[in-house]
Amino acid sequence: MEDDLAVRCPAHDVATGAAACVPMMALGQVMGVIHLALTDARQAEDVMPVATRVAEQIAVALANARLMKTLEGLAMTDAMTGLHNARFFDSFLDQQLTAAERDSQPVGLIMLDIDHFKQFNDTHGHPAGDEALRAFSRAVRSSVRASDVVARYGGEEFMVVLPGSTEADARRVAEKIRRSVEEMVIEIGPGRYARTTVSAGVVGTDTQHLDRKGLVSMVDAALYRAKESGRNRVVSASTGDQELEAAAGRRRGRTGAGQPIPISSQAEGQSA
Repeated sequence: MEDDLAVRCPAHDVATGAAACVPMMALGQVMGVIHLALTDARQAEDVMPVATRVAEQIAVALANARLMKTLEGLAMTDAMTGLHNARFFDSFLDQQLTAAERDSQPVGLIMLDIDHFKQFNDTHGHPAGDEALRAFSRAVRSSVRASDVVARYGGEEFMVVLPGSTEADARRVAEKIRRSVEEMVIEIGPGRYARTTVSAGVVGTDTQHLDRKGLVSMVDAALYRAKESGRNRVVSASTGDQELEAAAGRRRGRTGAGQPIPISSQAEGQSA
């Protein structure tokens, strides 16, 4: 005859015999449950003490593993922006290049540097500079695909890895980021706004067959040329100097690019 007061397990219904559910507790949290099927309820007296000790040990092991994973994630993340950091980026790019070579697919790489960032900090203060970094990070993430990876490479320098993208594709994405940052308004205090620009270098494995260090060196050189030629522009690693100088001259003639954008009033910031 079935006992109406017997507790039944919704996960493991037992038609005959008995069942025991032992929670695995650690740090005040339930890490899981051990389910035991017993042929006789009297076995519980012998089994439960052992099951309880095993549950405790497994729970502690799971908690430690979860903690290690959390710490590893923190070690690979930039606390200021929430983006990946340089430690993550180097390992990730190596993996992407290996996979791309195996699958005969290109990889695009963008290196970004916020223009006149030291001057921005000196003028508006470091809290405003921190907000500029966060706003910049949001602008970059909103300009790339979910499959692309953005990392803060150091200071005001950022990297974007674009799997399956050529150098031309990377240049288009970099230009999209440049326009987004140029139009971005940064709130640096009550009724106080500022703006900034970004320079970018791009490279692709379809034009430069190099390893990670070689690609980073090439994209860094392209970024340097972008900043030397007036800032607020995108330069490809394969762009010739003559073509670059002509493009820089055209942009300076149109916009006067390369000059820092001053802080704006509240009305100006809203209308920008």
